[in-house]
Amino acid sequence: MRIYLSIAILLTAQCHATALEHLNMPKGLKRPTATATPASQMASRATTKKLIGKLVEPPVRLVQKHKIAPANKTKVIRPSRQIADTQHMAVALKQSGYRLYKKRTRLSEESWIYWLKTPTGEPSYKVEVHWLNPEKTQANINIWSWDDTTQFDLKDMNKLVSLFTR
Repeated sequence: MRIYLSIAILLTAQCHATALEHLNMPKGLKRPTATATPASQMASRATTKKLIGKLVEPPVRLVQKHKIAPANKTKVIRPSRQIADTQHMAVALKQSGYRLYKKRTRLSEESWIYWLKTPTGEPSYKVEVHWLNPEKTQANINIWSWDDTTQFDLKDMNKLVSLFTR
């Protein structure tokens, strides 16, 4: 009796699985799929590398503290009057060969962060403007790589720094 019961359960499960494979699902619904395997993850990474510069998000980790850096990597500036106008800054950056990807302001507004891309869309720089006074008349400026791994020397970035100054 147990053998017949187990055969009946097995046949029912097999018929149910076959029926699911032949079922036409409506377009808005998706059938459950298997979890990711190492091969599928590698394919996903390869696709992501092809899309670099198109769907690239800025780094997840925003700067949480004022970074103290050597003098040649931080510069005190008198910011431009139009620095608060995001559209004006986007146009100025575009005319200089950059694209403004995103501008972020910390809640307390003690710093502004600009992510820049090249005209073709590849990630380029992250510019941090740290305000030294509440009136926003003086600021420190730092230039970082897109992923926060490298801080650049500002001697070579005078053209970029001049876009943020008066």
